[in-house]
This record gives sequence, C-alpha cells and structure tokens, in this order.
Amino acid sequence: MPKMANNKRLTTITDDYLQNWNPDTLGKKSIYIRDTKVSCLLCCFSRKGMHSWAYDYAKGRVHKSKVFGYYPGMTIKQARKKALAIQTEVIDQDKDYDEVFEIHRHPSYVYFLENKSGQIKIGKSTNWMARIKELTVSTEGVRLIGIRLESKTFNETACHQLYRKYRQQSNEWFDDKSNEIKKLITAAVVYGEKDHILSSIMAEQHENIYATTVSKSKG
Repeated sequence: MPKMANNKRLTTITDDYLQNWNPDTLGKKSIYIRDTKVSCLLCCFSRKGMHSWAYDYAKGRVHKSKVFGYYPGMTIKQARKKALAIQTEVIDQDKDYDEVFEIHRHPSYVYFLENKSGQIKIGKSTNWMARIKELTVSTEGVRLIGIRLESKTFNETACHQLYRKYRQQSNEWFDDKSNEIKKLITAAVVYGEKDHILSSIMAEQHENIYATTVSKSKG
C-alpha cells in the first residue's frame, strides 16, 4: 500500500494529466499521486498500465490505503465523491474501516472498439488497457470509443444478446448502420446513465430490433 504522499506527489488530477501520465515503475509495483482537491484520494499507476483509485486513511497512528475503483471506468468526479463518502463514514461516523466498502481488485470492464468500416467490437477484460492496446496496435484503423465497469445490467453478455442480429460470423464485431450501439454507448459512457436507465434503453432497442422478426413469425 502507498505511504503518505509528499509535496512532489501532490497534483490536481485531471483527465489530461492521467492520459499522459506514464511514470517509471522500475523496481516498484506502483507509483501514486495525491489529489489536491480531495486530499484522501490517491491515484496509483501500476506496472501493467492500470490507473486505480485508492482511499488514503490516516487516523492516530493508523495509516493504510485501499483501492476502490479504476480509471476511466470510474471518472475523476466519481472518485472524488466516493473518497469523500468513505471519509465521512470512517472519520466522521467512526465506522470500521474494513467494513465501509468492498474492494474489487480485478473488476471487469466492457469496452467498445470501432474499425474503419464502422463496425463495433464489444468485449470485456479485467486488464482492459493491455487488451485495447493489443487490439489497436495489431489492427490499423481500430479505435476505442467507450468503456464502462460491468454490472448485472450492463455487461458484455447482455450487449451481445441485444445486438446478436448484427453480429459478424465467428467474432465479436457488430454492424451498427442504425447507430443503435452508439446510442447505448453515449448513454452509458458519455452521460454515465444509471443501470435502470440503460435497462430501459436496451429493452426499447430490443423491441425495435426484433419487432419485424416477431411479426413475421406470427404471420
């Protein structure tokens, strides 16, 4: 776990900073910085290229830190809010540190890539940075267009099932001529809609996509 940050590690964390942050991790498991806006928030950079959010706890002689999320699946704004919420429970309400929140060390993310033809790949990975780097480097013209932490509602399996009609044979690429997949990505990634909203969007899309098929089968 990281130790208390010194002044050299203090910075106002921004998307631009994190996207260009590539510290030398030689001989170290991770490097971290402390946010100037929320002092109990740390961002750690691992040797695998992952950015994780950690709450830094210091009370009396006790000092420890725990990971509670990963960037960019959890945005800077969300991480600050979460760190402050944990701070309130642990410090202000004097709750037991280890019971305040669950630690997901290897969360799974659903990601969306687009190729030159406008087709979209829907995949998932616990080490999404390495996976996306592998895919974008190996295939020219492929770019990342969205990523979000998987949940019971929004996950790779649910997306594959919803868009199965558009799936290319024997792979995870889907046609998106009607822009339905991009509409869902916009809601889930750009606007960060909650799961119940995404569930409604997906249900509506399912009805629109398969309405013709159902009508024909009845006829």
